[in-house]
Amino acid sequence: MRPAERLRELLGSDICTTVAQVYDTLSARIAAAVGWEVCKLAGKPAKAANLGVPDDVGLADLADLAMICRAITRVAHVSLVVDADDAGPTPLTARRTVEELEAAGAAAIEIQDDVGGRMVPTKLQVAKLRSALAARREGHTVITARTAAVDLLPMNEALERIRAYASAGVDAIMLPGWRSRPIAQIQAVASACELPLCVSGLEAAAMADPSFLVDARIRFRYLDHYPYRMAVKALYDGFAHLKSGGSADELRGSEAPDDVLRLVTRASDFAEWERTSRR
Repeated sequence: MRPAERLRELLGSDICTTVAQVYDTLSARIAAAVGWEVCKLAGKPAKAANLGVPDDVGLADLADLAMICRAITRVAHVSLVVDADDAGPTPLTARRTVEELEAAGAAAIEIQDDVGGRMVPTKLQVAKLRSALAARREGHTVITARTAAVDLLPMNEALERIRAYASAGVDAIMLPGWRSRPIAQIQAVASACELPLCVSGLEAAAMADPSFLVDARIRFRYLDHYPYRMAVKALYDGFAHLKSGGSADELRGSEAPDDVLRLVTRASDFAEWERTSRR
């Protein structure tokens, strides 16, 4: 089954799938190796890890995002959700965004409705979403409307927006933000449309309640960026230790063992491919 097909199948099930946040080829390869089926290319860590720029200064563009997406989908067999930010200011830029990311292997593309904490006008956002949907060449590619409306607008206005996005034909609604959302808020969003929901910041009690997850149609739960933060700390501490004159021997035991290194590089696979090609 192709990655987009599998992701769409999960969206249509009654299962809440936890999604790992990845940021480059190495993190995606490791996530796939330990069994993650769905991963999300998170914008902030990806821009930092691959380009060395912060998320909010506008230095990374669509070509950069597509390059990172293509590199990941080439080496890791996962269903990749891609955070496309606002997909540009117009319906045409939204169309181009979907064309490029779909060609790069994205299984799902999220398009947000706020820029710098300010909401995009509803009419414009709906037009962008419709343009994004029309741009798909692969029918299984998922287009998700990511909305900050429940955080930035009165609830009645937020729910009207969500209904408008659903009427535009999007495949799912995503609620961002890492704070724990009140269950009543999620239930209100679920009641406003019949689409599957993708959330972050879900309370432990909600995750432990299967009936709530089914009734609210919560299909994807995104984890925070802990692996990225852990990797940055390990690199920083290691380089700082060596630069200060510390011994490499003192770091032994904290590095990845050889079998894990071989796993993430797939060294044995390449050796086998080379051997069989010479038969």
